Amino acid sequence: MYFEDIFLINFILNLIILIICKKILKSPKNIWWQIFAAIIGSLYAICFYYFDINYFLGKIAISLLIVLIAFGFKQFIKKYLLFHIITYALGGSVYGLISLLGITGAKFPIKTFIFAIIFAFASISLASRVLDKHKMLAKNIFELKINDISLQCLHDTGNESNYIIAEISALRKILPSDFCLEFAQNENIIDLYDKWNEKLSLKIIPFNSIGAERILIAFTPQKIEGSDKKTVAIFKGKLTGTELYNAIA
Repeated sequence: MYFEDIFLINFILNLIILIICKKILKSPKNIWWQIFAAIIGSLYAICFYYFDINYFLGKIAISLLIVLIAFGFKQFIKKYLLFHIITYALGGSVYGLISLLGITGAKFPIKTFIFAIIFAFASISLASRVLDKHKMLAKNIFELKINDISLQCLHDTGNESNYIIAEISALRKILPSDFCLEFAQNENIIDLYDKWNEKLSLKIIPFNSIGAERILIAFTPQKIEGSDKKTVAIFKGKLTGTELYNAIA
């Protein structure tokens, strides 16, 4: 392999990894610092290829230097760990694609290498977007107390109703067990309302969601902390598949 091939391949890989790290970290550092760090990493790869350098110690030293140049010393451990996570994720993606295509050794073409890089970059970028969305969602979640239980509640800025929606599984400790069992098994809300209304002072309220229109049974607990809404609507299923919250207000 020629000098320029080693330099170019390592420079592209290093720069992609650093750009992904910059995107995830939202680093204000100018892109030229990442380019400079990628050049340093590529020069090290050439030195390692032509000279007898201890792989383990050299890898640690050069990765420390790359991260320090690219992103600075502030929160260095976090940046250093992220750099290695992205490095292994990118390497695994490229290796997996090469194995899938059955390409090894000298038969490995540059166009497959470029395609593998693009594939890995797209995959990791998508993952970072999902993480950003997850973080944004988590910022709108707060602790809600209903009587003696605590729930993780999503503050829904589009919810203008005067009631809270909570999963039945989260309300079992403050509702009669027989009611919870019948609620889970009974599809007829009106029958359930007629049977338990007197004991629990239930209400029937409309509920609209994407592609569905239904009615929910609601009750008024003795105490609610964390929201000025006083009525709790009971939801049979799961409000989210991520388990981040079990109520919406």
